[in-house]
Amino acid sequence: MLFRLGLSDNREVTVKSEKDPNALAEWINAVCGELGFVSCETPEGKSLLVRVSEIRTLTEV
Repeated sequence: MLFRLGLSDNREVTVKSEKDPNALAEWINAVCGELGFVSCETPEGKSLLVRVSEIRTLTEV
């Protein structure tokens, strides 16, 4: 599944995930309390490190 993460600086990042939208949101919230960063993979296969506190929206593409 592809998701678009809306970030606090008005940028958007598209990432891949095996999780459904609810499971992904729950996982991101859990990571926020522990690590503060989440590692994502773009559709092009590149790894991306995102600060969880910067994520404002999560939309399935």
